Amino acid sequence: MQLTPDEIRLLAQVGLMAANRSDLESATKVFAAVEQERPKASIAFVGSAIAHLQVGDLQGSIHCLERGLTRVDAAERSELYAFLALAYRLGGLHDHSEKALKSAGSVPLAQGLRRESAQAAGLPARESQAAR
Repeated sequence: MQLTPDEIRLLAQVGLMAANRSDLESATKVFAAVEQERPKASIAFVGSAIAHLQVGDLQGSIHCLERGLTRVDAAERSELYAFLALAYRLGGLHDHSEKALKSAGSVPLAQGLRRESAQAAGLPARESQAAR
């Protein structure tokens, strides 16, 4: 039985609620089910990464995102790169973060990270985006 898009969204929301409660075991099971249903979509990998971040497992989060980059459709990769940029930044790996941001395109998280980088560098946001 294949789940509908609405059912996948609901399942992903359940996984995110488990992640929010720092219930990594439940979140991992839920996102494994999402991945099984939609193996080429980014949601399972992003959700798993968020669950790992919630419990302080930065390396686990990075692993989920890097694994996703090898599996998802090309159209879904920008989102993964944006979350990877965030994870790298949280780990103090700023060069890796900037490299991931270059592949993240214009997804909202990437735009926010670029604005934050520009502000930290004392540059107007437009100048930092123009440099990309």
